[in-house]
Amino acid sequence: MRPEKTFLFHDDGGPEKNTVHALLKTLHDTHPKTTLDFLRAATHDDPTDWGTDLHFGYRSEVTTSDPQDEPRYLVGLSTNNRLLRGEPGDQDSQIDARIQAYEGEERKATIFIEAKVGSNTLNEGQLRRYAKDFDITEIKDDTSWTQIQWADVYTTLRDHIDSECNDQRLRSEWTVNEYLLSELTDWLRSTDQIQRRVGESAINNSHPKYLNVGVNDDSEYYIQFAAESYGESTQSGTATITEPVWKRFLNKIDEDTRRATFGVPTENQPEPTPDLTALRNWLISSQGYQEKDFQDKGRRWAWEIDRENYPLKIKFRRDDHLWVRTKPNVHYCPNLAPDEFEAVFDDIPLSLREDVFINGNLSPLWTATN
Repeated sequence: MRPEKTFLFHDDGGPEKNTVHALLKTLHDTHPKTTLDFLRAATHDDPTDWGTDLHFGYRSEVTTSDPQDEPRYLVGLSTNNRLLRGEPGDQDSQIDARIQAYEGEERKATIFIEAKVGSNTLNEGQLRRYAKDFDITEIKDDTSWTQIQWADVYTTLRDHIDSECNDQRLRSEWTVNEYLLSELTDWLRSTDQIQRRVGESAINNSHPKYLNVGVNDDSEYYIQFAAESYGESTQSGTATITEPVWKRFLNKIDEDTRRATFGVPTENQPEPTPDLTALRNWLISSQGYQEKDFQDKGRRWAWEIDRENYPLKIKFRRDDHLWVRTKPNVHYCPNLAPDEFEAVFDDIPLSLREDVFINGNLSPLWTATN
């Protein structure tokens, strides 16, 4: 893993400030088409509708509105794409970033950005207040803001990196662009911002469970179990499994059990439903486990798979919940009840389940979300 302080964009302002400044600097110092493509993803509008020869102004930590009758957008940018209800305790009047589009001297559009990184979550009350304070005019689906993820930023930038410049006159500029874009995409990977949600269960609204797919600092795909809690409960946590470890876990389970557990289609069952009890029953019927092994908090880890730093550990408890642990000394391990397991994994398209659960490949899951 690359040391954080070796990145071009590193300073001591904290992860959120670092990441927002990195985004603005990259957009400012690279070809305007990068900004156009970012704004297209962020606003859900086509920036070329604002003008045909646009240039841009960039600013962080904005407190003033200054409307001039131009279209005005509010964008919520986060890792997890979630939105908390209610009002935040902090009534901060400063928004993280602003991009303004100009044609000549005329301002054609203003885009305000509120950004969150890591597990920090956008807040509905805060966005409503910003929509009022910054005179937002553009409404999407009856809402005064749009939402995107850092994974969307990553994909947009990677598209520019992967494009090839065949014009030798522009080669030097393209090389600089590639370097800056690579620095930001590497930064986003190193800070674990690159993930997308592929499944969720809201059976318990105060304690939702999620399944994410992402790309880490070593360019490995990973699958992540996540739980969030609200109110007085402190049952939030994640368990992240990289693709090589995921394959090793799956290979310890016979194929028929995997198909039944994760709802992988067969000729006789083209549209199966994920069923966690199939995995538990298999442990008892053919792997030497007994009911007493699942008593209380579970006496035995059903799987302990070696990996760097800490093994992947998975077990059942007496309430039939599946527990997943990938970190030492954590307060809470994500766990899924049978109905939560069904809801989370049933969100994965049937066409992908053979590759993900039989072959252990996570890249199709990532590609399908882009």
